[in-house]
Amino acid sequence: MEFKNDFFEIRLESIGGLGANLAAKILGECGALYLGFNASSFSGCGSEKIGAAVKSFIRYSKNDLPIKINSPIEKPDILCIFHDRLADKQMLMAGVDENTSVIVNTSQTDIQKVRDSIKMYAGTLYVIDALKIATELKTKINMVMIGAIAKASGFIDLDKLCKCIREKYPKSTDESLKGVAAGFDGVKKGFINADNKYEYISYSKIRRKLDYKNSSIDKINTVFAGSNDLFDEKRCINLRCL
Repeated sequence: MEFKNDFFEIRLESIGGLGANLAAKILGECGALYLGFNASSFSGCGSEKIGAAVKSFIRYSKNDLPIKINSPIEKPDILCIFHDRLADKQMLMAGVDENTSVIVNTSQTDIQKVRDSIKMYAGTLYVIDALKIATELKTKINMVMIGAIAKASGFIDLDKLCKCIREKYPKSTDESLKGVAAGFDGVKKGFINADNKYEYISYSKIRRKLDYKNSSIDKINTVFAGSNDLFDEKRCINLRCL
């Protein structure tokens, strides 16, 4: 994959505790400070507890094009899945088409079996056993996945990526950098054709059945605390407080 358009977008699908948020920060800083792009990175709102679903996003732009959007990435150039147990997660493959590279952390090496597990429509599929590599090198899974992302991108230079980690995160160990290099070299690549085996899934915002559009003050709220679905846009208050 190459940086063909003005924007290049990466979406990370992960589980809290695997370091996707830090991975997004490192990739954003590398793009802005070491690769000469405009860059932004952020994580999706929600629970940050270990084990909870996490989304992180990275955007690059070239030719000094400003990044004026800060919304979730709907059609990623790279989709990176930090754990294969996320395969059944709703909307995991949203926006993935023939032009998308998908990276999966899995112990399964058969490209077609991994494709079936995530129900991938089409694109380029990379598989890597990041857990095994991280265990052997005594590093973190996110370091291995960063290396795999650099490889799949086709333009993120491994030396500049490692330089970014050394200079911006001086407490990083040699094992961390070895993990990045191992991720870069250790991915297995395969191509998935659009054969109608699985349908293309378009990205759409998930809403609960009860939200600010169909709820009223005199009704009992059955939505668990911590949800922002009952936010009243006009009055700028949360209906849970009433």
